[in-house]
Amino acid sequence: MIFAETKLDVVALVVSIIVIFFMTIIFLSLFLLNNALRKKIIIKGVDDETFAKQLQKSCVPSENNPKTKDFYQNYLKKQTRGQKVLSVLSNAIFGVLIAILLVCFTFAAIFRANGDLVFLNDKAYLTVMTGSMSEVHSDNQNWLKQYGLLDSRYRIETYSLITIEKVKKQEDLKVGDVVAYRDSNKNVIVHRIVSITTTPVKDKNRSAPLYFQLRGDANNTSTDDEKSLSFDKILGKYNGQKNLGLGAIVVYIQSNIGLIAICFAVLIIFFVSLYEDKLITYSRQRMFYVAKLLGDGEFLFESTDKKLQYVRRVRGYRIVQSEQPFDDASLQYHRRIQGFRKIETNDDQNHHDYTNK
Repeated sequence: MIFAETKLDVVALVVSIIVIFFMTIIFLSLFLLNNALRKKIIIKGVDDETFAKQLQKSCVPSENNPKTKDFYQNYLKKQTRGQKVLSVLSNAIFGVLIAILLVCFTFAAIFRANGDLVFLNDKAYLTVMTGSMSEVHSDNQNWLKQYGLLDSRYRIETYSLITIEKVKKQEDLKVGDVVAYRDSNKNVIVHRIVSITTTPVKDKNRSAPLYFQLRGDANNTSTDDEKSLSFDKILGKYNGQKNLGLGAIVVYIQSNIGLIAICFAVLIIFFVSLYEDKLITYSRQRMFYVAKLLGDGEFLFESTDKKLQYVRRVRGYRIVQSEQPFDDASLQYHRRIQGFRKIETNDDQNHHDYTNK
């Protein structure tokens, strides 16, 4: 049965790795293709008209800031400085995310290498992987009530991240304390002391060794490993600090699938940050090119209300045909710039005729 469960875990891990790998490849492929298309659109000038409209809308001449040949370019230079600050901030955020993921990866690797327990300044953090302390068995209710430990705040939920502290002397432990130890299978177990016994020694200068019997609050019996546990087998005492949310995260990070997911997440974040920066650079360079055209008297302009598109160059105007009819004001304006003049008539209907100059 154990062999079958182990084999099933291996199969599940391999399938998970394959799924995450192909999802990452598909995401990166679509992302790179999209960026390549956006880059081509920018370089070919498809967005030039949009860039021009943005510049004209954002940068309006005034008395204090009159329009010159370098008017739009100077505006972009000022704007670019602010964009560079935002770019640095976004890169810093991506860097922090990558650093956090790498720290999580290192944290998980160290914990797994040290048997899920590493002490720092006499304190260690570990996750409770079973429900043996999450509820109270009926056989334990009386004595837990006697010691004032029946309240729910003394329960430890499965996957909770708890803190244990090293105990310097065996006399510092008492009945009701929750301690951690390693069983015969090298698993860290967190259970409560239910009794303490001692063995007399002939040497009066030596303290009699204490033996501790442990039991989970949800268990009705003690295992063979915890019926008579010596002080040197105890790793530390639970100090009451626990966090279920962080514990669930740590459990996932420490798992094989969690470590693999972190590796792929770092890869994705790195590529996204790298190629987005390049795309921003291409857009900025094209914006400067459009700004130069605007300064030379060449720009693209669209009237949203009348749906008229004009291309202004040094030689004059030309109008792109539109399916919508022109109103009278637009028609007069167009004919004036093409060399027509309006002739007033005395027609009762105020009819206007046009003739070439």
